[in-house]
Amino acid sequence: EIGSGLVGSEMCIRDRVLAIGDNENDNEMLTQAGIGAAVGNAEAATKACADLTARKESGAGAAEIIRRICLEENEK
Repeated sequence: EIGSGLVGSEMCIRDRVLAIGDNENDNEMLTQAGIGAAVGNAEAATKACADLTARKESGAGAAEIIRRICLEENEK
């Protein structure tokens, strides 16, 4: 399990964790995180595990996801 020593502790609350991935080795991380996101060029299986998917690829996709999450937080 991902970060089992930290998740649920005072340092890290699972539903506040954002994970961003692009490959099948990221799938467990995406499903364990509060929000799992895939970049635009992620494998189909990884996109299927994600809560949301960026339109852009790689680093630009990660930045897109972070912007989107931050905007949602500011709207609350």
